[in-house]
Amino acid sequence: MSKKVYIPVIVSIMLMLAACSTKSEQEVLKTSITEKEKEIGDKLSKRTINREEAKELLDCYEEFVNQFPDDTTSAGYLMKAGQQAMSHNMMGKAIKYFSKVEQNYKQTSHYPMAIFMKAFVYDMVGDTKKARNYYERFISEYPNHKLANDARISIGNLGKSLDEIVKDFETKKE
Repeated sequence: MSKKVYIPVIVSIMLMLAACSTKSEQEVLKTSITEKEKEIGDKLSKRTINREEAKELLDCYEEFVNQFPDDTTSAGYLMKAGQQAMSHNMMGKAIKYFSKVEQNYKQTSHYPMAIFMKAFVYDMVGDTKKARNYYERFISEYPNHKLANDARISIGNLGKSLDEIVKDFETKKE
């Protein structure tokens, strides 16, 4: 056989190996994320999770999304990262993750929730102007979403203290 015949065969084998290694790297990351989620879930139930462990999981989510942005799992991982960041009072990171979903995954089922969660986080940190903007945007784009009424109620409570919200609720109840 001539060398000309070997070259296409070698190139084909190299391409197949590259595809296999990419797939296995993707699966390795997914497995690592699943294991870390389980660890954190177990510790969360015992209330023994710490911020560093949460950051490790966030790093795994980010690594996966950066390496495989077109994978259908990426938007879900970003949403989980945002929720994890919120639960550890990393609000800036939470907004960053929800923003990535907003910017890069508009066609996914996670997009509406990313808009709502951005509003919620801005509300939590006291940025009522941005919170209102995102709540109104959510209502405008998804008026029949199961959280649309929650968004309307949240707009009505923007800037109020917890005591004021409770007092308003009790007044409406009477």
